[in-house]
Parts: sequence; structure tokens; C-alpha cells
Amino acid sequence: MKRGVYTEKGHKLVCVPDTRNKYGNLTANKKDCTTLGELFAPKKVRGIQTGLKPISEQNRYRGKVDWESKRSQIGAWIEEGMSLGEIARRLNVSPSTLSEANKRFALYPPKPPVV
Repeated sequence: MKRGVYTEKGHKLVCVPDTRNKYGNLTANKKDCTTLGELFAPKKVRGIQTGLKPISEQNRYRGKVDWESKRSQIGAWIEEGMSLGEIARRLNVSPSTLSEANKRFALYPPKPPVV
């Protein structure tokens, strides 16, 4: 094995933690063992990573939905009596994402207090 040179043998070399019992025998389980490849050369993410927009504070909640164009439709759904969970499902986002987008873009008025 040479430093900086990939070899299959070195990549699959098993690292066993030093877990000895009172007799001095190794008692490591298979789930506790790793390979050198997992430690020093983890597998890369699959798929194409080029052309992705970086997420910033301004565009955090713009990913799946154009909130500006959906504002009137969301207001109409709320007037029909639809819950926020149902609206989120129709837009294919989580309810928390809808709530955060509402804070940023003022999509719907807050619920009136219960008297």
C-alpha cells in the first residue's frame, strides 16, 4: 500500500476496534468494524452536482414552488376552508415549508383568535 495511491486491497482492509475481554481476546462485532476505504475515502455522492443553485437566505423557500404566483391560489384555498396541511400536500411541500414561506412572503393572513 502506498500513500495517495488507490489499491483495492488497501481500500478493503478491515479496521477492528480494540475491544478485549478480561482474557485478552478481541470481542468486536462486525457492525463495529470499518474499512480503510470508509474512513479515508468515503464514496462520493451519485448524480450530477453541476448547475445547482446555492441556497441563500433570499432563495431558501423558492425551491419547489414560485410563491409569488401561488399567493392568490393559496388565498382562494383558505377561503374555501382548506387546512394548511391539505394546501401543503397540493403544493408538494411540507407544512413547515409552507409556514416558513408565509413568514417570508405573507401568503395568507393569520388565523383570527378564538374567542
